[in-house]
Amino acid sequence: MGGTLAKHSRRGDEIHIILCTLGIGGNSGDPKGREDEAQAAAKILNAKLHILDFPVVKLNKPSIEFESILKRTVDDINPDRLYTHSPFDYHQVHESVSECTRNAARDIQQLLYYEVISSTSPEFRANAYVDITDYIDKKIECLAHHNTQSTKLYMQAHIIRSLAHTRYLMSKIGTRQEGMAEAFSIGRMIVIPNSKINQHTFRISSSVAYASNFVMKASSSKQVYVTRKIPEPGLSMLSRECNVTLNQMSTPPDKIEMIKNVVGKDAILCTVSDKIDAQIMDAAGPKLKIISSYSSGYDHIDVREATARGVYVTFTAHVPAEATADLTFALILACARNIVSADECIRKNNWKVGWAPDFMLGYDVYGSTLGIIGLGRIGSAVARRARGFGMKILYSDHYRNFKLESELQAKYTPLDELLAQADFVSIHTSMSSESYHLIDRSKLEKMKRTAFLINTARGQVINEVELVAALKDKLIAGVGLDVFEAEPLPKSSPLMEMKENIVILPHMGCATYRTRSKMAEVAARNLLDVLDGKELDAMFLVNPEVRYKRIEIRH
Repeated sequence: MGGTLAKHSRRGDEIHIILCTLGIGGNSGDPKGREDEAQAAAKILNAKLHILDFPVVKLNKPSIEFESILKRTVDDINPDRLYTHSPFDYHQVHESVSECTRNAARDIQQLLYYEVISSTSPEFRANAYVDITDYIDKKIECLAHHNTQSTKLYMQAHIIRSLAHTRYLMSKIGTRQEGMAEAFSIGRMIVIPNSKINQHTFRISSSVAYASNFVMKASSSKQVYVTRKIPEPGLSMLSRECNVTLNQMSTPPDKIEMIKNVVGKDAILCTVSDKIDAQIMDAAGPKLKIISSYSSGYDHIDVREATARGVYVTFTAHVPAEATADLTFALILACARNIVSADECIRKNNWKVGWAPDFMLGYDVYGSTLGIIGLGRIGSAVARRARGFGMKILYSDHYRNFKLESELQAKYTPLDELLAQADFVSIHTSMSSESYHLIDRSKLEKMKRTAFLINTARGQVINEVELVAALKDKLIAGVGLDVFEAEPLPKSSPLMEMKENIVILPHMGCATYRTRSKMAEVAARNLLDVLDGKELDAMFLVNPEVRYKRIEIRH
């Protein structure tokens, strides 16, 4: 317990532990065990231990004096953080004592731990779950070795069910991945050969059977690591069938963190920010069956290495296409019509004349020429929008797509010619060795001086150093960027200093509620289908040849 509390404590905090023992001298369970436990926690935390012994006359109604005594103790020590330990032996007094504890500690900056075992309690908080879990483990261990009245009370069916459901909720949230497996082991620990408790065996066994319904899901053999908290329904889909280890941070895990968490996993659900290479796969080990990416691209994954190991690689394919196409057109309009500069003009109180013939002049979008580099799912979605603006559509790609040419009235054009003719050049190519720094100064020099460059694909497609120089030299009219070579964009980047001919966004191409939710659903479904041995939708499979590799590995 002390180790768990230490993880939630800040260095330099003055921490006090208050152990409330109600009813010592009666059938109060194992007060010595509680005191030993609290002393051990205090030693780990270098905290001061206070023991309050207050007899309770009635089981379900502790004296009102208890709260005032606890309050005075809290006022006297005035800690930065407090660890309170309310009595657990009698389930009936638990709720009211916990309320006394919270009331007495109301003014403390953070109540580090308080005990609420009821799984339906609204006060349940994620940072309390682990503490409660460790406390239950310790308490059960004490009860298993001490034949006390509270052992009998503790074995009542509704208490075991409460424990089981608590652990189930914890496993769903992902705070403690092995939660329900431990709950089941607690059930087995309670049912130990003991002449004094054999009379309770039947009731206990039925309670453990009830708890095991929760156990079967949370202690599943499917071990999954999710590198970022993705929207629903993705996490719920996984939690129902798998044991999920989730990175709770808003930032992507570094390599050391990822290596630590992928060990022994059957599946990894990653994002475009996570580099999954041979080292990560080595750490995961031979159980790894699928890497499911919550993204429309997969250049962050070593697909060749995964295939050689018989590991499926999936992505969300077309799902982000329409939202990204919307944002692409938003950038086209923002650049052409000075939207960002105009907004800033008003906010800085620089709008002095109501209307002027030459104020905030921009460029026409309707009837202009759009050049698309990469006519894939997103590129073709942009082309469909361009048709609504009466634009002439040119495209450059590795191969011609005659069907799309007919459908979109698009003209296949070699890249250099496209750059020379287009008023707007929109990049939608995938990342590869061929596309790395595809757009450099030599390509920018081929563009019109009145043309705009738009990139919602991958930042590395553009040589940013040479782009900045071209903008300063006014080789092109402007640029709209949603992606960059380094993300987040460093404060030192010259792009941050440019104002007039640039619109920059924080990689938000497909950031809509509906799209991100659908991506989560697809990423989770891809993962589950592979683990369940179901036929995977070919649209989302990056390496179809892996099917034959897995057959080869099995034989």
